[in-house]
Amino acid sequence: MADFLNTDRSSNSSSNLVPGDNNGFHDIFVYDRVLKTIKMVSVSSTSEESNSDSYKPSISAGGRYIVFMSYASNLVAGDNNSFGDVFVYDQTLNTVKRVSISVLEWRKTVAVLNLPLVLMDVT
Repeated sequence: MADFLNTDRSSNSSSNLVPGDNNGFHDIFVYDRVLKTIKMVSVSSTSEESNSDSYKPSISAGGRYIVFMSYASNLVAGDNNSFGDVFVYDQTLNTVKRVSISVLEWRKTVAVLNLPLVLMDVT
């Protein structure tokens, strides 16, 4: 069973949660209640620390997937849109995938494909 926690660098000195947390940004961590371990999941698939803030985590019922938002551009290859994105960390495979693209990128894709553009107002 796993829980997540999101630390706020500006209000506490929690860089001691895991060894090597030196990026100085808001990170996403997961706590395994069975193994009693903490792991940083706002990292690339090669375990590179994020180069910007990560926030708004959500964990799947079984604890395998952690979804979070991040402005980091180094979590996945080719993330050069200069926008925040949504990522999924897979705890079984220890991989992270970007599951969103920016509205501007989507608009370019829609324009090229000549598809209608419909945006939802999400709160």
